[in-house]
Amino acid sequence: MLPGMPRPRLFCSAALAAATAALALAAPAPAQFGGFAKTYDLRLSVAMKSSFAFQPDPLGCAGRFPGGYAGNGEEVLEMRSPRPVRVTVVRTPGSDPVLSRKDFKPGFALAGETRRIGDFSHVMCDDTETGTAQGCTGRFPLEQDAQISFYGGKWEVATQSGPTTREAIPSCDDTRFDWDGAVARTGIVLLQRAQGAAPVSTLKAKSFTLRARTVEHCDASWFGGGSCETEWTYKASFRKAARKHRRRH
Repeated sequence: MLPGMPRPRLFCSAALAAATAALALAAPAPAQFGGFAKTYDLRLSVAMKSSFAFQPDPLGCAGRFPGGYAGNGEEVLEMRSPRPVRVTVVRTPGSDPVLSRKDFKPGFALAGETRRIGDFSHVMCDDTETGTAQGCTGRFPLEQDAQISFYGGKWEVATQSGPTTREAIPSCDDTRFDWDGAVARTGIVLLQRAQGAAPVSTLKAKSFTLRARTVEHCDASWFGGGSCETEWTYKASFRKAARKHRRRH
């Protein structure tokens, strides 16, 4: 290069490219949800309210006379964890979170009661039977074990084990009035399955609450005609587990 000539910019451009590459390598990678393991104290609760009213089908008996049920009823169920349960939420990258108890026992105990009121008559042509729901009404204590699972950004709660409605309330069967059918239960399972949102970002928090809800409707034509709606709501409260401090000697 002759004296006085301008210095080429190739060196500067190469240095700039090298610096840019170095900064790119040093820059943090985009945030991703990797694996984690969190310990919480879990409390679970469920509430259900069902209201139903029926009237006979005007042509429900032999296609000429009234047939079906006449009356209305209501059920209100409330259950919750007797005490908090120490649990662990574990997630490995690329998989759904897994919830387990620290004591490795299955399910989560729920206890409470259901309150039922209502009065129905069964009409069949010229014959009317009153008080068909008497064995189903009143206040009844309940116990049940629920299970919780996670998948696809959702959580699901369902029955793990425990008595059916017929076992919990033996005086109520479908020989005179199908109470479980009016409440739109799945068969005679005590607790209805429900789902709710459970994003991974929420499950990593120190404390959080998940909610699930489902609304069911019965087949009113089975009772003659009318309306029936049942709402189930679940709440799972996860609170950061307190550390146990060792006594100093």
